Amino acid sequence: MNKNSVKNEQIAGLNHINIIENINDIMPAEIIFFFINLEDNNAVEMLNKLKSSFHGTLCIIPENLKTLLSEENPIDLSGLNIINFPELTFTPFTELLPGKYIGHKKTHEIINLLKEIGYNTVLIKNVSGINVLDRFQANFFSSGIQLINNGFDKKTIDGVLKFRFGFTHGIFQLMDVFGIDKVFGRYASLGLNIPDIPENMYNAYHHNKDMINGFRNYIDRTSLIPEDDIYDINPYDVISPVINLASFLVKYVKPADLDMFLKQDYGSQKGIFSMADSIGINNIVENLDKNYKKYRLNLYKPCGKLLKMVNKKNLGTLTGTGFYKYNPEIMDFGPVKYRSVDNYAHILMDRPETLNALNDQMWEGLRLALERANSDDNVLSIIITGSGRAFSSGDDIRMMENWQDSIDASLWLDHYANPLIDEINSTNKPIISIVDGIAFGGGCELNMLFDIVIASDRSVFSVPEGLIGALPPIASSHGISLMGRRLFRYLLTSEWINARTARDIGIVDLVVPAEQLPFMIYEFTEKIRRNSPMSIKNTKKIINEYKIKFRDLERLAGNYLAINASSQDFKNAQRAFINKEKIKWRGK
Repeated sequence: MNKNSVKNEQIAGLNHINIIENINDIMPAEIIFFFINLEDNNAVEMLNKLKSSFHGTLCIIPENLKTLLSEENPIDLSGLNIINFPELTFTPFTELLPGKYIGHKKTHEIINLLKEIGYNTVLIKNVSGINVLDRFQANFFSSGIQLINNGFDKKTIDGVLKFRFGFTHGIFQLMDVFGIDKVFGRYASLGLNIPDIPENMYNAYHHNKDMINGFRNYIDRTSLIPEDDIYDINPYDVISPVINLASFLVKYVKPADLDMFLKQDYGSQKGIFSMADSIGINNIVENLDKNYKKYRLNLYKPCGKLLKMVNKKNLGTLTGTGFYKYNPEIMDFGPVKYRSVDNYAHILMDRPETLNALNDQMWEGLRLALERANSDDNVLSIIITGSGRAFSSGDDIRMMENWQDSIDASLWLDHYANPLIDEINSTNKPIISIVDGIAFGGGCELNMLFDIVIASDRSVFSVPEGLIGALPPIASSHGISLMGRRLFRYLLTSEWINARTARDIGIVDLVVPAEQLPFMIYEFTEKIRRNSPMSIKNTKKIINEYKIKFRDLERLAGNYLAINASSQDFKNAQRAFINKEKIKWRGK
């Protein structure tokens, strides 16, 4: 440290402040060493004044240790004020790095002092000058810039963070508020490579250091609105590099502190590590590995901790252990697997060898699983998926082949189908289906009863019951009531429906690439979690009352299905389907 670079100066009316300039190993910006008497009653007032006017690196040092500040004896207790922008953040953060001359007691006196004036404090350990939160922010910026280089728009990237992650602001909005020149100045001070940026963005940075234009030309976060193209970006591409760095930084900072930083600085409901557990450590590593092989950037190189977690099967909520431990409730209802964790229930149809065909046990298992989820106060939403390459191929033909007449079909409706339909239409928790692959017949029709349907772009839907001499009772009643005549064509032709057409006619709400489906579970369970449980419950009651209005029509459709089941055409069709023969219709 060069003593000549230290000059005494009064800032914001405060005495005992020294400004250190041009210290390249920290940052090429001003650093304030604040010598303070911790027993002074005016200390809180003094720091409050500084808090309102300063953003940078603030080193708080007990005044009695001032004589130790020299080139030979530097004080390395640093309070690093990373963010103090009332336009975007809730609470300013300070980073404290205890050095060998500051004991445990003094460190915690300073932490308490900072807490009293409204700072959240992150305590750094085992290293000198790591600037943890700066590096954390830098990875957010780097992932955003890399997405721009991949052809995505800045507004779209910010929209992903605000509308899919639920953050209060986006990456480029934050960069504008920071000051683009300061952002890249910090890259240099941390020894990080400044990411390659398009020339037009560099010119904006180079010529607009006063932040007049910057990347986006906004401070007001209300300027962002949700657009469909936010689902073109894989959210793992945005968050995985940040989780990767955070996993490396746990050797220097408590996980709870980084969780607190993301929640309070970005307005996230979850911290970075609890989010990682929810979206799956395995999915994060898979995304990082894919991008590292493609771009060869250290940004994407999986850190050792994540790799060890995957090898040990510590994958997060999926396995019950990740960065944190969980206690999931796991139950089997025949071919239906039930798992409740993290305020939602996951119901899995697990007959992959039959493309999750709906036999008696599947219908009953779905009903029992929904009953369990509906009775659990900890469950706020319900996810339904199918294993393998199908959501469900529909009713099991071998089950239907056993119907001898309309009485058998009516009994099946009374014992299996109708009770499940009634349970779906009375459940007071939002039901979200995640469809990847085939959703035919009953598998397609059940989705017409669910609250939110999200499908991969490779999914395909159909109501082909007419091809086996049956008819679709749910689609021809509830389906028509919700979607109208747009459904007529597919009821009468048994045509296949691609995912985007299914969205257009109202079967599906959102279509995304298959690689995003694990994140969709996190995204929508979190979106529901943000709402008042009582509001959700009563809204569901209203929705269910609307559905119940069409119960008589649905039962009538079931009666017609039973009539069909007694026909010769129905019996011939079941047999022909099983034997893979061509069906000859007789009309009776």
